[in-house]
Amino acid sequence: MTDLPFDQGLQPERTLLAWRRTCLSLAVGGAIGLRLAGHLDFGAIMAAVVCILSIAAAVSARVSAGWRYQRMHVSLVATGQHVEGALPLILLSAAALLLAVGAMFFLLFLGPVKL
Repeated sequence: MTDLPFDQGLQPERTLLAWRRTCLSLAVGGAIGLRLAGHLDFGAIMAAVVCILSIAAAVSARVSAGWRYQRMHVSLVATGQHVEGALPLILLSAAALLLAVGAMFFLLFLGPVKL
């Protein structure tokens, strides 16, 4: 038996791709922040920790979004109803919050960084 998509418009698949792009962009933002943290004299360790935590949250959100898609696909094919899960949204919000706090720390306490 082939595993056909539930929706001909591929809405769950498009949603999964959007989650992947968003998580990738947050992970890249954290990686850039980690790269820039090496140029700091003061607060480099704190900046690195914030960036690493935001990358970890983005990767975790990506993995949980994949799990959510699998559960949703099975549920849609079997019953026609989808299951909800907020874990990817929580993790993605945590990653965005960590990057925002890191950026605010850079701007308020360290000033402009000269590279």
